[in-house]
Amino acid sequence: MEDLKKIRIMTNLAIYDKNYGEEDRKITSHYKRDYVYKKNLGIRIGVLLGSAVIIMLYYCYKLFVIETDMFTVFNKAEAIKMGIAVVVLLVVYTIIGTIINGERYSLAEERCLGYQRMLCKLNGKKNIHNTNEDNTNERT
Repeated sequence: MEDLKKIRIMTNLAIYDKNYGEEDRKITSHYKRDYVYKKNLGIRIGVLLGSAVIIMLYYCYKLFVIETDMFTVFNKAEAIKMGIAVVVLLVVYTIIGTIINGERYSLAEERCLGYQRMLCKLNGKKNIHNTNEDNTNERT
């Protein structure tokens, strides 16, 4: 009966490793704040590059298709509108990215803790993650 429980635990560990293991270990190898920052940096760079391409296409359209004069196309009011649009996009995508990547990190961390609990159960040990109260009791 004990062997059957161990086999079930090992099967669950193998399923976790196959589905989530490598990705979760990459995610949780960083602090949550660092992970979210790195992901948001990529999002911000993508938004800036995408915005630059769209703005360039817009101005090329105005210059070559509509054949507007170059000096009337590039003015201060138009540049301010474009700048505000890019800043708003950056803020919106940063907020969305922070929420999504924070949740992704939390789920990965939760799965890793579950994996550690299963390993402890397999080895017949108590839970390795002690609370602060347990740590203070061990020191005395």
